[in-house]
Amino acid sequence: MVAPVLVATDFSDTAHLALMRAAQIARSRKAGVHLLHVMEQDILSGLAELIGLRRGHDHDPLHDQLFADLGGIAREVEETSSVKVTTELRTGPVTREIIECATAVGARLQVIGGHGAGTLRDLATGSTAERLLRQTTRPTLVVNYPTDQPYRKVLLPVDFSDWSETSLRVIRKLLPDADVVLLHVVSLSYEPQLRHAGVTDAEIEQHREQEHRKAEAELAILRTEIGDKDNKISLRTVNGDVASSILAVTGDENADLVAIGKHGRGMIEEWLLGSVTQHVLASAPCDVLVCGSTTL
Repeated sequence: MVAPVLVATDFSDTAHLALMRAAQIARSRKAGVHLLHVMEQDILSGLAELIGLRRGHDHDPLHDQLFADLGGIAREVEETSSVKVTTELRTGPVTREIIECATAVGARLQVIGGHGAGTLRDLATGSTAERLLRQTTRPTLVVNYPTDQPYRKVLLPVDFSDWSETSLRVIRKLLPDADVVLLHVVSLSYEPQLRHAGVTDAEIEQHREQEHRKAEAELAILRTEIGDKDNKISLRTVNGDVASSILAVTGDENADLVAIGKHGRGMIEEWLLGSVTQHVLASAPCDVLVCGSTTL
């Protein structure tokens, strides 16, 4: 059987968008959806005290209501998308429970809403996202926008480290009909040092052009290694700041998904786990797929 797509929900509007996107992807892969809600223990205790629940009782109306809510959502998705949806309710730290649930059900893809209510809100731009992205090896799709149609164009920024090929393979398997733009940002972070050392503008520009040609050649090699018999992979290099360039090219290419590898090379590794990832997750005009080391 094809591994299910795991969706973490907090019952917010964007969690619903994530579920609809997951159902679309699952249907295209002939897979099911596993719908998970995680209640953190401190929140559960607070709610229990608020509504007068007592510990130790076999009957827990709060859990019953959550299970009922999950079941109602599952039935609605099954009726509208013809995708089998299973449900699960867990208690504990959100990040840990998502990862453990994904392992238990054999999910290769995790899907979350980007700006939800409560704990899952932090998955887009806060510390929870940082922990999840560092700990998980699975591709994680962050959904912010309605599921009008399947993804048509994916922007994949690459730095030619090992994750570049892994990420491209994930995209090609997950979205075989989508066009893919491979982007390399030429960012001379050491340009101030060059100028301080007396290197002229012309020499710096010549060095930048050399970096472009080198990047274009490496992009072409990556495309050849993956294979592109349908001519769906295009190549692009630009100058500038990495995060700003990714966002600018996303708009310029009218991409409806940005894919970012979990690990990079050198300074890029820190950027992709830190400021660049958070910047793209918070500001991208489309959904974002953070690729891990696990392929689909």
